[in-house]
Amino acid sequence: MSAQRHPQAARSGSASRSGARRSPIGVLVVEDHALLRSGVVGLLGLEGDLQCLGACADGASALRALARLDPDVLLVDLMLPDRPGTALIAEALQRKPRLRALVLTGHADREHIERSLLAGALGYVVKSSGAADLLSGIRAVAAGQTFLCSTTLATIASRPAHWRPPGDGRSGAGELTERERQILVLVAVGRSNKLIARELGLSDQTVEKHRSNAMRKFGLHSATDARRFALQSGLVDASAFPPSAIPTDSTTGRSRT
Repeated sequence: MSAQRHPQAARSGSASRSGARRSPIGVLVVEDHALLRSGVVGLLGLEGDLQCLGACADGASALRALARLDPDVLLVDLMLPDRPGTALIAEALQRKPRLRALVLTGHADREHIERSLLAGALGYVVKSSGAADLLSGIRAVAAGQTFLCSTTLATIASRPAHWRPPGDGRSGAGELTERERQILVLVAVGRSNKLIARELGLSDQTVEKHRSNAMRKFGLHSATDARRFALQSGLVDASAFPPSAIPTDSTTGRSRT
């Protein structure tokens, strides 16, 4: 099946990525449900800084479109008729390493989130999210930033069955409270205090209090420390992060997980 073409969609690799980021952000939509696909295309058309370069119903047509178009963002469903969305993401990124992938799916479980991020997706948005989350996700991943919608964050922040609060052997730190654990996970995945407050329905001051308490218990001083701690303690699995977001040893470049 061929990709639908849209006005001004013939952007090719001749446009250099070496300079300042191009505007508008070019998006290739891959979604097998025609109604949703049309809705996403229409939504993008309302945004001055976004441009739909094409809309495909399966992975094969998406790969053909990628051969002639130069999108900034691949917006992809996980359940395509000819292959998993994760397989498409991996192959698309192999062909175009500077492409950014954002998942738009109905699946909010930890397994699908982890598989998507391991495949190379920078963002994950559940279809029950609002349009604002989708648009924010496209802009974030186009800028090379990780974006997880609130539902996805709630899944990642939920307590893994195998996790037990570790002691650090230095300060006699006690266990994290449930709220401290939740906020520490959100800090680890890159959320600011303001965003955490909005997502959890708390005040900025309350978030800062729990964040400070959690980090003090384990001698953490930055979001990078929190991410490393969350990974090393098993509070968050490494597969919940894109590979580029996992802290590495500054001298060897190897993951410290």
